[in-house]
Amino acid sequence: MLKRISKGEAAFHIFNYIFLGFCVLITLFPFATIIAKSFSSTEAIESGKVFLLPVDFNLSAYKN
Repeated sequence: MLKRISKGEAAFHIFNYIFLGFCVLITLFPFATIIAKSFSSTEAIESGKVFLLPVDFNLSAYKN
């Protein structure tokens, strides 16, 4: 048996999904930047070129 939901409940569910999705993005953003920096060269990191994608890809951080 299906339960019908009101327009208010539907709006609340939509708001919740949007809000929680936004919270997930804010939470994962720092991890994405750390991973991008771990695969980038030191010069690119120090010059501020690295944002979400690695620049001058290398694995020297993992060799150490």
